[in-house]
Amino acid sequence: MLSFDNPLTPSALVPEYRNLIERIYKTVMDPSAWMPLLHDLVAATSSTSARLLVMNAEASAVNYNIKINLDDDHHRQHIDCCINKCPWRPGLRRTAAGRLYSTHLDFIRRQPEFYQTAFYNEWAQLLHIHHALCGTIYQDSSQTAHLLIKRSPDQGYYSKAETEFVNHLVPHMQHSFL
Repeated sequence: MLSFDNPLTPSALVPEYRNLIERIYKTVMDPSAWMPLLHDLVAATSSTSARLLVMNAEASAVNYNIKINLDDDHHRQHIDCCINKCPWRPGLRRTAAGRLYSTHLDFIRRQPEFYQTAFYNEWAQLLHIHHALCGTIYQDSSQTAHLLIKRSPDQGYYSKAETEFVNHLVPHMQHSFL
């Protein structure tokens, strides 16, 4: 687990950063390496779960997904029923690819409003998901890849320092999709 008390740069966390970078570049040659990478991201950011969704270019249909610490039935329910109810999706559609955002700090819908959404009440609450780091890590004319890392309420929201640390990794993740 990393400490985010001070502003972070990759050089401030050399061992953890190097390990994550190595894991990321394994995904280029071996897509099954995404699973251990998501485990490492969850551990490094003190999160509960993570999901990589690879969708069509419009991000309207899921081609495949990789998930960590998400119940299969709840995940299937999310994909089948709730994905278009997600209050974070409109924010994701307006953001450029290549960056993750803290749902607490960066999106228009604030936490009290989030707790009133069908997405929260029908899905996220059941999994104790209250905060996320999410964004489009890659997009081209045939596919869009979203990464979501999630936390329960007691873990708190993702700070600017935590968000920036993970954003240092995103350009490296993009190589997996080229």
